[in-house]
Amino acid sequence: MQASSVRVEAGDPITFTTQIAGFTAEDLAEVVREYGDGSPMITSELTTTKIYTEPGAYVVSQSILFNDADITPIQNVLTVYVQADSDAQTTIFNATPLSASVGEPLSFDLVLQELVRNDVELIDRNRGDGTQEHIVAPSNADFSQSHTYLTPGSHTVQATVFTHEGAVYVNEMTVYAEGGALCIDGIDELVCDLDEDDIPDLCDIDLDGDTHQQRLTLLLYETPACDFTVNVDQEEMVEYRAYIIQSGTGDNCPFEANEDQADQDNDARGDVCDPEPLEPQEPEEDNDQDGDGIEDNADGCPTVPESMNGIQDADGCPELPGGP
Repeated sequence: MQASSVRVEAGDPITFTTQIAGFTAEDLAEVVREYGDGSPMITSELTTTKIYTEPGAYVVSQSILFNDADITPIQNVLTVYVQADSDAQTTIFNATPLSASVGEPLSFDLVLQELVRNDVELIDRNRGDGTQEHIVAPSNADFSQSHTYLTPGSHTVQATVFTHEGAVYVNEMTVYAEGGALCIDGIDELVCDLDEDDIPDLCDIDLDGDTHQQRLTLLLYETPACDFTVNVDQEEMVEYRAYIIQSGTGDNCPFEANEDQADQDNDARGDVCDPEPLEPQEPEEDNDQDGDGIEDNADGCPTVPESMNGIQDADGCPELPGGP
């Protein structure tokens, strides 16, 4: 479930939309929505519109029931904030896409509308799966991020912006991870662990332990020798590097720690793992030490600038007082 906006002015409509990955509309029995103001709705429609007339925070819950009783109902919850003043769109939180397969990254983007970066004191992100991120004094921070979910289902993601003046702006949305949980069955049989963090490589979204995440789908299987030269999905790696170039996120050396992510030639291969890194540029030699515009090999006084008075200026030596 997603709201067209989670922060609006009283009287403005909010559109709630639900995506049911893996199911069709014919599979649905009914959708039960509780809008947080005592006005529940039972419908078969996946898109509805609601208008709140009073300011406040409203917890919206939804239950999707299926014709097949053996299918577990899907439940979603999100919070919308209704304000009486005109700053309802101070911040906007977006996800692209709204759903992805387990192990595939989702990109989140926080947009400041009426704020500027220097107004922000702290950003607190809760990804809805037990992981969090805190960015302090983020004047130069990247407000975009990507995250990979390891378990299927809906996840309520929250980004809270705190300003230096004490204002708090809460942004919330629900995203969906499709498929089965990774690294649940057979995890005890996996032995490869590059960064020795007790998370098997096939289940680790930070293989090298440098705090930068890579896609879980890069590895096809575990090899007896834990050899990354043979078990990497090369087509997926090409697409992943293109994603890094486009989004600016993702570990550009997933199998070798490089916390600074240095990449001189900007090819989405970090310098520490790039087979063809740029060679360091040698500093150019100073061929005019005294800066008089005459190169040292033609300058009679290479460390003393010519006086440039029209008298034998080409020799590079200044004329002495009283001299020619």
